[in-house]
Amino acid sequence: MLEFVAARSNPVKLAQLSRDLDLDRNTVYQLTRALVTLDYLEVGDRGYVLGPKPLVLSRSTTVGALLLRKSEPHMQELCDRTQEITNLGIRRRDEVFYLSRWEVVNPQPGLYIRTGEKASLYASAMGKVLLAGMSAEQRAAYYKRCTFTKFTHRTIDSADELEQAIQAVYRDGFARDMEELSTGVRCVAVPLKVDDVIVAALSISSPTVRFDEHVEDVNVSLLMQTSRAISRDLKPYLEDHASWVFATSSRT
Repeated sequence: MLEFVAARSNPVKLAQLSRDLDLDRNTVYQLTRALVTLDYLEVGDRGYVLGPKPLVLSRSTTVGALLLRKSEPHMQELCDRTQEITNLGIRRRDEVFYLSRWEVVNPQPGLYIRTGEKASLYASAMGKVLLAGMSAEQRAAYYKRCTFTKFTHRTIDSADELEQAIQAVYRDGFARDMEELSTGVRCVAVPLKVDDVIVAALSISSPTVRFDEHVEDVNVSLLMQTSRAISRDLKPYLEDHASWVFATSSRT
């Protein structure tokens, strides 16, 4: 089914999947529902298209794979320099999708989130950066949908508090997660922009025990340098098309 969808240039309807794959319509519905839940497929008004998970499992010539290829050497270098976990994330609906991560040997428990996993936008540094890439109208709609589940006692639990954090992203150029997603873990994140469009977020995760104001300043500076380097590498491929190319990646 995934190969069938991947081979089509346009979204595929449920009826077409049932007919061309010679499968019962209810069976196809159950399969596609599971694949959407697992991010292998996405569904819109026009039908089904590939989701982000196949990008993690293969290095094809897709835009997501291009983002991975161009980011990898820079993010690995950042990991080596800081000796901390570095992450690359994109927005998928109301969550951050961890497209890839680079880690030191034996990371501290609590720091580990696997490639392909997701996190809430409101509770993560990368999520706040990606929310800053949305319009005010898109964010207002998100706030209405968001349940603001508490992961720790520090987790943001209101739209007003989250909007203040996003305004800080506009002011400072980066976002913080101060043990909001996991106790004992702090994170800073910056946007990855192409043509002034936020296409992804980069972050560094650190144990609270070795995180202080100086470490934050250094990490943010290195993240911004890394973001600029990746943006330069992506620009020849995406120039003047970034907002269109990443529209489906960041749709609500």
